[in-house]
Amino acid sequence: VVLDNLSTGHRWAIDEKAVFVEGNLGNEKDLESIFTNHKIDAVMHFAANSLVGESVTDPLKYYQNNVAATLTLLQTMMKHNVKKFIFSSTAATYGIPSVDIITEDTATNPINPYGRSKLMIEQILADFASAYDMEYVVLRYFNAAGAYETAEIGECHDPETHLIPIILQHLLGERENISVFGSDYDTEDGTCIRDYIHVTDLA
Repeated sequence: VVLDNLSTGHRWAIDEKAVFVEGNLGNEKDLESIFTNHKIDAVMHFAANSLVGESVTDPLKYYQNNVAATLTLLQTMMKHNVKKFIFSSTAATYGIPSVDIITEDTATNPINPYGRSKLMIEQILADFASAYDMEYVVLRYFNAAGAYETAEIGECHDPETHLIPIILQHLLGERENISVFGSDYDTEDGTCIRDYIHVTDLA
């Protein structure tokens, strides 16, 4: 069962074998309908707003969707005794780490509302696990990128803000130039090192 408000998602990208519900994560009616009409064993939550810059200029949007709406989801899960949860978090929870190699034990210190909103949910999940026997997994990763190997689905943002699709658009002649931000990093050319995970590896 796929719940999506299609604000950044696409109806055509959802497998025809899936039950699709157009609705909002923070809407109790939408959630109640799903949990009442379908046997839900586990929830995979990938429905966050995720643009760092936007989170700084519009933090309300990020705390409303990433935190408040997730609490509504968790509350509905508890009501229906669903206690398995996979949470798409972010490496932005680490902020600017003092080590080169980040592990799960590296201290978290997010530096923007996006990272803070994700860390808040991680902390809430730990409390839920302690109080309500919830079982959960948190995925902290940097940039997800790529397409399915058959090319049926892949990245599709409007406007496009992600570096790899922008590079591909440039190579296809659809974009005149590429802007890479940051020029004072301790690297050979001054640009930062970016870490990526392929979407199928993430799946």
